[in-house]
Amino acid sequence: MSHQGMSTKEVHAERVQGVFGQLGHHQLNFGKFILGTLRSQQSEIRSIMTKWMRLSHSVAQVEEEGSSIEAVEASHKYGPEDVLNAIIEEVYRRGDEKGVKRLKHVLLKQAAPLMVEELEDFCKNKSQYLRVSSTQVDQCSNLHTSLPPIVDLYRKELPAIFQLFSSLVDKDMAGEDNDVFGVHNQASALTAVERIIVPCISSMVYTRNRLLNRFQMLVGSFLAVTDAPDTVKGFISHCGLSVTQPTTRKALESISEAAIPSARALFADKALVKVFLFDNINIYMRRRQTRITDYSTTAALTMRTILALPSTCSPRDFTQAHIRKLRDADRSAITMNDVLPDEKFLERAAEIHIARSLLDVISVADRTRSAIRRRLEELCSQHEMNLADPQATKFTCLKLLRQNEGTLEGIQAVLTETTEDVNSDADPFLVAGDLLTVRNTQAVQDAGRYEDDDSLHRIDYAWAISGPWHLLQSWLYLIFQTYFSDTKAGKDGSLDGIRQVLRRGRTALREDKPLFNEAWEFGKHVWAGRIRAILDTERRQDPKTKLQPWKPARTRTFFAMCRRLYRKYLTAAATERARHAGDEVHAAACCYMRDWLIGAEYSAATKKGDIGRMIASERFMGMGFLGSGHHNYAHLILDRLLADKVLPSATSRILRVAQLVNRRGREGEFEGADHFQETLNKEIQVS
Repeated sequence: MSHQGMSTKEVHAERVQGVFGQLGHHQLNFGKFILGTLRSQQSEIRSIMTKWMRLSHSVAQVEEEGSSIEAVEASHKYGPEDVLNAIIEEVYRRGDEKGVKRLKHVLLKQAAPLMVEELEDFCKNKSQYLRVSSTQVDQCSNLHTSLPPIVDLYRKELPAIFQLFSSLVDKDMAGEDNDVFGVHNQASALTAVERIIVPCISSMVYTRNRLLNRFQMLVGSFLAVTDAPDTVKGFISHCGLSVTQPTTRKALESISEAAIPSARALFADKALVKVFLFDNINIYMRRRQTRITDYSTTAALTMRTILALPSTCSPRDFTQAHIRKLRDADRSAITMNDVLPDEKFLERAAEIHIARSLLDVISVADRTRSAIRRRLEELCSQHEMNLADPQATKFTCLKLLRQNEGTLEGIQAVLTETTEDVNSDADPFLVAGDLLTVRNTQAVQDAGRYEDDDSLHRIDYAWAISGPWHLLQSWLYLIFQTYFSDTKAGKDGSLDGIRQVLRRGRTALREDKPLFNEAWEFGKHVWAGRIRAILDTERRQDPKTKLQPWKPARTRTFFAMCRRLYRKYLTAAATERARHAGDEVHAAACCYMRDWLIGAEYSAATKKGDIGRMIASERFMGMGFLGSGHHNYAHLILDRLLADKVLPSATSRILRVAQLVNRRGREGEFEGADHFQETLNKEIQVS
C-alpha cells in the first residue's frame, strides 16, 4: 500500500489499524496479544522483548557514540516506562470508576514492596551516618546545623520515600513560619516541607533499627537542655522521635566528660586567640520533702566557657608585651579629643532610629514605603564603621566550679584551675565577664609578688575585659534612676507616671535595677510614643495640617522630618532651650529621648558587630556615667579608650572582638560575650 502524501502520524495509525485487523483474523484480543508477546518462549520474540525491556542495551548503544551514561539515563526513552505511563494515563481518562479503582489498587500493591525494599537496603547498607552511641557524643550540636546532612542523606538514599512524603505534604499548609530555633532564613536551615519530612522518615527508620538514632539523639538532647517535662519526653520517645531518657542522660554525661578534652584541643590551637569567659551562678537547693526546720541552701558556683576568636585575629597581635603595655599605660595620656563624643555620629544614628519608629506611623503607598526602606538601608550601610567578621564563634563549656568568682580568692582559684584543666603553657589569653570579674582579675594580678620570676604566680599572661551587655544594662539602670520618679522627671513626664497609665507592674519596672527585658521593652515603647508625640506637635504648627495619618509625598520629605525632629528635640541645645523657658518636663523628655537613643544605638551596634559604632556610642555613655557619678563604668570606658590609643590597631581590635560572640556565623547576630554567658547560666538554672 502506498503511503505517499500521508503524515507520519497517519501512517502509524493505519499500521496500528492493520495490526488490529490481523489480531481479529487470528482470534486474539489485545490483552492476550500483549501477554503472549511478553511471556513468549519463542527465541526470536523473546530476544526482541528482552532488548526492549533493558535500558542498559539502549545506554550501551548511545555510549558508543560518546555520550555519558548519566545523560542517557536521564534523557533516553525507556519502552516499558512509556507504555506503563500511557496505560495509566488512558485508563484515568477513559476507564470507568471500578476500572480506575482496580488499577490504583494494583499500582499500590506493586509500589509498596519497592518502598520496603528501598528502606531495608538503606537500613542495612547505607545508614552508618545515623548510628550514634550515647557514650560517644562529644558535643550537643545545634539542630539547625545538624539536620541538613540528614536531609541530604534521605534525599540521596531514599529517593522514592522522600518523593512520596514530599507529595503528601501540603506545601501551602506547611507555611514558612519561624521554626523553634528561629533560623528559618539561614542557608543551612530546613524548608517548611523538610521540617515535616525529616521527623517522619527518621521515626520510620528508628522503628526498624534502634541503632539509627542520630535524629532521635539530637531531639533527646534538645529536650533535656530545655528542661522539657518528663511526660513530654516520654511521649515523644514513644512516638519514635527521641531516644529514651536514660540514653539521653548517658549522652549528656558523655558531653560533660568530653568538655575538658575538647577545651584542651581548642586551647592547643596556636593559630587562635583564646578567651576565658567566667560568670558566677547561684543555685538554690531545697529538700524534696520539706519540714518546718528545713531551709534552702545556696551554692555559689562559677560557669566557665572557652572561646576562640575568629581566624582574622592573629596571636602575633596579642602578646605579653601588649599586656605589659596595657598595664603600664597611664590615663593621663588621654586627651579631651579622645573622650569627647561626635555629635554628627549621633545625628546620623538618630535619623535611622527615628525613621524606623515613624515607618509604622506613616500612611503611604507601597511604592513610597519601599523607596523609604531602600533609603533607610542606604543610610544604615553608610553609617557602618568597623564591622567584625561574622564567623561562628568556636566555644566549649567546662564543668562548674564550686568557687565564687565574685571574690578575690574565688577568681584566683578559678583562673588557676582553668589553666590547669586546659594545660595552658602561659600563652596570653583574655578573660571576659562583667565589671566585677575585670576588677577582681586585675586585683589578683596586682596582688602577686613583683620580685617573683614565675609569671604564672601573677597571671601576667591574662588580660581582663568587660562585655558590652553589662555596660548596656548599667546604662538602662541609669536611665531609670534618672527619669523614673516624679521628683526627678516631673509628674507628667516620669517613667513611673507612664507606667501607671499603661498599667505595667512595678515588680519588674522599678527605679532601682529593673528587670532588663521588661525595662528595655518599656523604654522602647516610651521612645516610640514620644517620637509620635513630637511628630504631631511639629505637624500642628502648620495650620493646614489636620489630625490624620502622616502621608509624606516623597522620601526626601520623610527623612527631612526625621532630621528636623532630632535637631529640635534631641540635641543638647533643645534641652537648654526648654530649661530657659522653664519647662522642666519638656527638658526631661528631651534628655530621656537622647539618652535612650544612645543606648539603642549601642545595642544595635553590638548586634551588628560594628566595633566603630560601639566605640562612638561609648564616648556618649562615658560622659553620662561620669556626670551622674557612676565612676566605675566611666573609668572602664576611659580604660578602653586608653587601650585604643596606646595599642596597635590590630591589638585594639582583638580586645573589641573578644567582647562579642556570634553563635551561628551570621551577619547582624552578634551578642555580648557576657550576655552569651548569662544565657548559658539561665539554661543551667532552669534545668
